[in-house]
Amino acid sequence: MGKRKKRKHETQQRNQPVSAPTQSKRPLLKEAGFWTAILFLLSLGFPIVFPDTGSAPTVYLGWGFWGLTLVLFLVAIHQHSVMPLWVMVGCSLVALAAFLWIARRSISYRLRPSFVYMVPGVVLNGDTWDFIANHRGPKSSQAVQVLFIDNDRKDYLRSTQRELSVADLNSYQIIWNLPEVNPMGHGSIFAQQLLWKPFSLEHSHFSAEITWRDGSVHEEIEIAKIQDKWQYSMTVTDRDTSTTLLSCRDAGLASGEALAPCFPGFTQPGI
Repeated sequence: MGKRKKRKHETQQRNQPVSAPTQSKRPLLKEAGFWTAILFLLSLGFPIVFPDTGSAPTVYLGWGFWGLTLVLFLVAIHQHSVMPLWVMVGCSLVALAAFLWIARRSISYRLRPSFVYMVPGVVLNGDTWDFIANHRGPKSSQAVQVLFIDNDRKDYLRSTQRELSVADLNSYQIIWNLPEVNPMGHGSIFAQQLLWKPFSLEHSHFSAEITWRDGSVHEEIEIAKIQDKWQYSMTVTDRDTSTTLLSCRDAGLASGEALAPCFPGFTQPGI
């Protein structure tokens, strides 16, 4: 009887379906680590392939690559880490918050408008203003052209003469060409200057139409000598969008609207 039971047991074992050995799943760490490396290389090469870093879609897409890289990196660390879950979640939230803060500052800086504007420098020979081409924004402005107008002389001529000659036009306006104006005045040893003898030195009104390769602005300048001190007022407006890019007024030219003083902040090179 013992042999019969043994043979029956062996027969039952042979008749049982044999399950295929379970295949081990590929660790997510390997996949996340692989795609982290791929996205990291793409993020590094993105500015080389798309060098126009001032374009909004390019800036957002570039930071999107860095964001995905960080997320996959955190996933890979989580799969490999032995830290408690609450510690890992806390560290991940801190890393994401720091990334978003850095990205926001970088995006807002890189998408700032870049533009050229004129600022009064010093009075030379007691009757001539030395105007300087200034710049704001992270991108250099190339192929700059400035139509500078003495509004006081223009208004006087138009009110006293029926017709204006070419000499009259040239007496109140001038076209100034600049190959490039850089942030912080880089690229030139000396500031790029325009000398102009105003129609009314003690209280002058000027305007400028400024264009460059990828933009244009309109500027209004007022200069007055008040209590032996020069006071400035400047307003720069984007000609395409009518957005005010810069507006300042020194205390001596007070008005109903409170504005930041022009001197020294807006008369100095800056980005």
